[in-house]
Amino acid sequence: MKLVLLPGMDGTGELFNPLLQHLQSDTTVLPLPERGEQSYTQIATAIAPRLPKQDYILLAESFSSGLVRYIVEQDDKHLLGVVIVSGFVSAPNRALLRLAKSLPLHLLANMPGFDTVCRKYFLGEAATNDAIVMLKDVLKSVPPEVLKARMAAILDMPKETAFKCAIPCVCIVPTEDKLVDSSKTKELANSFSNVAISPISGPHFILQSNPLLAAKSVRCAMNYIHITAQQSRQLH
Repeated sequence: MKLVLLPGMDGTGELFNPLLQHLQSDTTVLPLPERGEQSYTQIATAIAPRLPKQDYILLAESFSSGLVRYIVEQDDKHLLGVVIVSGFVSAPNRALLRLAKSLPLHLLANMPGFDTVCRKYFLGEAATNDAIVMLKDVLKSVPPEVLKARMAAILDMPKETAFKCAIPCVCIVPTEDKLVDSSKTKELANSFSNVAISPISGPHFILQSNPLLAAKSVRCAMNYIHITAQQSRQLH
């Protein structure tokens, strides 16, 4: 079964590399466009032509979870289900987002203490130096104005959502996430009529901090969606 991966706020897809080493699946990573408007509707429109013309499962990490509703609304018959990792359907942690949006992002990765911030909020206290260097390098590769525009897109998400989707969804929820609180998991669950919540021990960047464990969770989610989609098609 083909798995299409949409990356987090960096949009490069490079942070999926540790996960892909452990996933025994047919995978395609779709980087997000850096040119043009960075609203969720515009990004979804830009990536739509690049989605497969065969059955697939979509994995949306963090920032990209906001794209799911717009992709689903396109009524893609090949989309069997969605795996959402560290996701949300309304803006999480607005105060932290506003603070980050006001900072010189291109300088942050080189500032003293940034490694501590990475461990506390992103990768967990057990994060290796290699994982932190990977995250820094990726963040420095993205134009700061693009990152700020994507933060603005999150802040523009409606506080209340009427989004309701019938396709199968599995939400992989890190239990030590310092960026997305548990209330956002409830909102996600309310947005899908066929949803499974899969807690996983770790921080927000669970796919990078523990890719082996995360790969197992993703494979389980794919199996659940594949079976559920087959049952649904048999009924119809």
